[in-house]
Amino acid sequence: MKNLIPVLITPFDEVGEIYVQGLEILYSYLKTLGVEKVFAGGSYAAFALLTREQRIQLGVESDRVAKKNGIQTIFNVGSSSPEETKILIQALEQQANIEAFAVVAPYYYSNNGTYDFSRIEAYLNWVCEQSTTPVYFYNNPKTTGLDLTAAQLNALAETTDIAGIKDSNESMNKLMEISELSIGDPKADVRYIPGTTASMLVAGNLNIRECMSGIFMSFPELIGGLFEAAQSGDSAKAMALYKTSMKVRDLMGKYAPRAVSAYYVLKRRGIDLGLPKFPWPRLTSEQEEDLLRSLVDLGVLKAG
Repeated sequence: MKNLIPVLITPFDEVGEIYVQGLEILYSYLKTLGVEKVFAGGSYAAFALLTREQRIQLGVESDRVAKKNGIQTIFNVGSSSPEETKILIQALEQQANIEAFAVVAPYYYSNNGTYDFSRIEAYLNWVCEQSTTPVYFYNNPKTTGLDLTAAQLNALAETTDIAGIKDSNESMNKLMEISELSIGDPKADVRYIPGTTASMLVAGNLNIRECMSGIFMSFPELIGGLFEAAQSGDSAKAMALYKTSMKVRDLMGKYAPRAVSAYYVLKRRGIDLGLPKFPWPRLTSEQEEDLLRSLVDLGVLKAG
């Protein structure tokens, strides 16, 4: 699936350790779907709940298994501490060969005005100085409280050494603004990648050629079909699949965050990725049954 980049959850065992066999299962599954590149270690992957050692283990094992399956990785090394990000970069460059890193802004003080644009700019240049691996800026407004405008993202592409931007943005207006700036050019040196399923419909019409999706893992036929229809200009098909995708998103978030629900949907598909990590919630048996039944009724999941 060229140019559609799944955003991965992390396999965990019962006590919250990295479930390495689950990584093997996950990447083998992604290979069968034709996936060429993934985004790992991000918010969907519960990175903020992991110890330093677990994040390094996840990066090293993900890289190993990804390469075995012919898949490239963008791996998040962002932290509330710049020094922690530096340590992660150094460890992963020594122990793995990951294709690109991603960083969020240091997130603890990011929603109270501490970081203006110049601080983010300086931070990204500092991170790039620490790394011989290409670095993406991971703009995630919901979890950091910081949302850079289209003009600011475009400026970062010109004033920093970042290789790309993962923008977890669901604003159609912002995507239209991006498309009119240099960063929206598919041939631009700095790659702009919308980071949500909701952006796919508009992105295709705006000549934005890469997208990321968290629910692709659980519903590859639906999300892959949406992406291909949007990119090929089949507006009627894309709109129909988009409407179904939004219903799926609502169902996946009915009882818990969508990343949590993904463990249960993938289990129904025969993909054992263990359990969500504490203190993320786990679905009760009644909630799991209702979620899966609703998805079957919608026609996006086979009955068990």
